[in-house]
Amino acid sequence: MRWDIFCKIIDNYGDAGVCWRLCKSLLASPHSEASRRIEQIRLFCDDLEVLQELQDKVTENYPASTLEVLAWDQASAHHAQKVDVVIEAFACELPAPYVRHLRQNVVWLNLEYLSAEEFALSSHGMGSPQNSGQTKFFYFPGFLPASGGLLHGTPYIHRQGQHPLAKGSKYLAQFLEKLSPDSKKVSVFQYPSRDLSAWLMNLDQLCQSRGERVDLILCAGQKLDMALQHIDTHQLPMLSQYDYDILLQNCDLNLVRGEDSFVRAQLAGRPFIWDIYQQTDGVHLQKHAAFFALFSQYCPKPLLPALHALHHYELPEHWWQLLPELNQQAQSWARYLLEQTPLEVKIQDFVKTQENMR
Repeated sequence: MRWDIFCKIIDNYGDAGVCWRLCKSLLASPHSEASRRIEQIRLFCDDLEVLQELQDKVTENYPASTLEVLAWDQASAHHAQKVDVVIEAFACELPAPYVRHLRQNVVWLNLEYLSAEEFALSSHGMGSPQNSGQTKFFYFPGFLPASGGLLHGTPYIHRQGQHPLAKGSKYLAQFLEKLSPDSKKVSVFQYPSRDLSAWLMNLDQLCQSRGERVDLILCAGQKLDMALQHIDTHQLPMLSQYDYDILLQNCDLNLVRGEDSFVRAQLAGRPFIWDIYQQTDGVHLQKHAAFFALFSQYCPKPLLPALHALHHYELPEHWWQLLPELNQQAQSWARYLLEQTPLEVKIQDFVKTQENMR
């Protein structure tokens, strides 16, 4: 089978990150007996520089015959005539000339944003007839078995707790080895608009009173314009997705954003705080509330106040001492998610179902 995936970048690394991970996961996943093997994926993107930052030239060097990355305006009639499945990520709308040359039996999917809201579950898999004669299907990722699932990705994530954690690239391994084994590790990958000054000052004071040290790891070149006495800060460049996943598993707390890092933090089985992408109409608040309502169901009642405080950016003094218990809750949630069929398998089964109905 040949798949074309289209990505327009709105949330910088988020949109590109999901699409790049989708490509890798589809190629790496064992297809079910009912699904045809994927021979080639073409990823069309309107900002190739962002994609290049996410790639690991050593571990992710796919041959062009298997995974081809192309500029958005390179999508042609030739490509459209030779595709079995086309995915427009996050309603990016396919180029009109490309759509005009799509075959009638192509499976056309709109990969939607991840949401725990009820409408996402009820709308998952719904078809929308197009003027071109084809039907476009809405595919909603999600946290429940009835949803489109989550991208699990590379197999090492499934071995968490069963084997020693991988150390990633030589660069990341050397960085992790330099950190004190006795310190708490906190990674930060937040939006620039998020002000963490009061939060960090309170954590710094806690470290002083408790005699603790924290290694604060600022990812993707993020800056920190404040002096901290009991927190050691480290700045990392943009990591490949593989290295970033491993970093999350080696930290005691992860501050993440958007969608891709949000999912990876959950699968890592570590406490996290989600800096959701803000929207002017406040829709993001509903999405955050819907997720927390589901997520908190898998938390012991005595721990709920601390979990709420953690996920709503309350000062660390309200939950820091319960970090070990919060870690256990995060591991339970990760096990629940990893027991489900991953998106990369579910979406292939969905495609096969649509093919069989034609």
